[in-house]
Amino acid sequence: MKDEWLWVALLVAFAAFCAVHVGLALRLVTRPPRLRGLLALGVLPLAPYWGWQQGFRRSAVAWVVALLVYAMLLGLAQR
Repeated sequence: MKDEWLWVALLVAFAAFCAVHVGLALRLVTRPPRLRGLLALGVLPLAPYWGWQQGFRRSAVAWVVALLVYAMLLGLAQR
């Protein structure tokens, strides 16, 4: 039963990370230079970096937190 909850949490954490990442990239597309948003979709660490620079601080922090939670759960799942 514990393993099932861990996998559900892992799936939710990954979905949250993907949602925050795509949302942040789409917000970057709304501000010039628009190419940053497209590049951020493919090069993951650019999204929070450029998001922080553009003033999307909450989204950038949410991106980092979602990634850390996902990485922590992934580490637990591999034990």
